[in-house]
Amino acid sequence: AGLAALAVIALASSVLSPARAAGGPQHEDEDGQPLAQEVEVLQLLADYHAALAYGGDKLVAMASLWAEDSRLTLTALNNTKTSYVGKDAVLGFFENGPYYHNNWVSLAPEWKTTVTAHGDRAEATTECIATDPVANVIKGVIQVNATAVRHHGKWLFISMDNFNEPGI
Repeated sequence: AGLAALAVIALASSVLSPARAAGGPQHEDEDGQPLAQEVEVLQLLADYHAALAYGGDKLVAMASLWAEDSRLTLTALNNTKTSYVGKDAVLGFFENGPYYHNNWVSLAPEWKTTVTAHGDRAEATTECIATDPVANVIKGVIQVNATAVRHHGKWLFISMDNFNEPGI
């Protein structure tokens, strides 16, 4: 639990650092993107990792992050793809997946996270380091490529493609 709390605090503090949080629609980063949109999508990613980190009791939190017509595609090391289409199918994966059944924690290094926002659509990449805090071992490293849309003022995932990094 201590590792999970530390991970969420570290991610939240990096996502909402004063330099980033100060951005508004009139403030742009070095690439000309509105900082407010970038911060909002970074918060969506932080909420995603938080929903993973605390197991099955966070399925409601996970549900709040996905659009009804969303899609999750997982690519295994042998390039086999499995897709979950629709919010219910995506949530079914998480409910029955390894994070919730093993109480793993998902760590996300800030320096491996990028967001490109344009209007009400954004692309994001990050890395999830699946960690078992009880055994104190890394269970896997997952590359995440996601697309989010702003729907009624709230950012939601519409697609996410995850693949395992070899070597773990």
